[in-house]
Amino acid sequence: MRLASANPKETVTLLPLACSGAEILDGLLTPQKAPPGGGESVFDSQINTAVSHLCRSEKLRASRKLFYRGYTGSGIRRPEYASLYRCEGEMRKPDAVLLSIGGNDVGFAPSIAWATMPSGHRNLAGLLSVNITNKAIDPVCPKYTGQSICQKNKPVGRDRIKYWLPDYYKWLAQELQDSGLVNNPGSVFLTAYPNPSYIEDGQTFCDKDRSRDLSEQARSMLPRVFTTSKWDIGITKEEIEDLNTGLITPLFHAMNNAATEHGWNFVSDHIAEMKKHGICAGYSRTEAKTPIYPHIRNGVWYPENPSTILAYDLNRQRWFRNTNDSVLFQAQKTGRSINGAFHPDFRAHALIADHLYAKILKYWDQNNDSFSGAE
Repeated sequence: MRLASANPKETVTLLPLACSGAEILDGLLTPQKAPPGGGESVFDSQINTAVSHLCRSEKLRASRKLFYRGYTGSGIRRPEYASLYRCEGEMRKPDAVLLSIGGNDVGFAPSIAWATMPSGHRNLAGLLSVNITNKAIDPVCPKYTGQSICQKNKPVGRDRIKYWLPDYYKWLAQELQDSGLVNNPGSVFLTAYPNPSYIEDGQTFCDKDRSRDLSEQARSMLPRVFTTSKWDIGITKEEIEDLNTGLITPLFHAMNNAATEHGWNFVSDHIAEMKKHGICAGYSRTEAKTPIYPHIRNGVWYPENPSTILAYDLNRQRWFRNTNDSVLFQAQKTGRSINGAFHPDFRAHALIADHLYAKILKYWDQNNDSFSGAE
């Protein structure tokens, strides 16, 4: 809307193809399996959908490509074939291709699951329940920590970033060119992931007490027979530090390196501005051992009726969704009701949009493409 309003005599068209949970080799270059909205898989890959929309003749041919995708628990990447479209005729060239990809490829959500799960147990039943849960959710350690789960579900996040991600970005860059979607790689804008780790000072990592509430709803996803009400589900400061050193920081550098190598624009100025709005920012607990997420106590809603909690509340210092927000505000009946947690909220996306707007305008001005038939 901002790009369109900057010059009312030109037409700007947005073709939105992104899907939550997508990976480069599960959604972008190949059809996405088990999308968060439900269903077995997405019909076609995002890149094929783009080619289909932008091919003027609507005549397409398929080109078979071989990639090698990594999986949890295997040091050997398996072959992954993709049927990729080529336009027989003229392709409309996007003036900007916006990407936010790579975090899911290296285990963002499974790393959060690792941090949330208790690392210890009180008795044999606790050991059994933790082991069963770990097997069901396949958590991924951001780095080797000495836990058995880190050996079982390797490669850890840091190794995935080092050994998988550069090839994934290379294949993506090549396909963007081969498909005809990109002539000048500078028209590709790769957005860095914001860091949710800090409290409101923008310097101190979230700790066990502050993190307790952000993951409380995760208990509802675990079998009650495991008596999860007694589980220590808070994320410790040490685990947050491991997430930073093993996943968040290396991922940022890998994305920056990929953008440099392939000539893309790397969008990262929003990172510093968001440090004071992490997922634990502004948190306070009014009563010890009492969850802040809405629940009924003695027949009365505590701390407040969920119908009064607004998705677009400007007063919150944190700009990330916790598990309670995810349960309250996103689609239900998908079996993934808490998967929106740890994701940026509307204010974070607005800030990213501001920086994207500035980067795109600068690129267009430098290349004399500003509002010249923008699509």
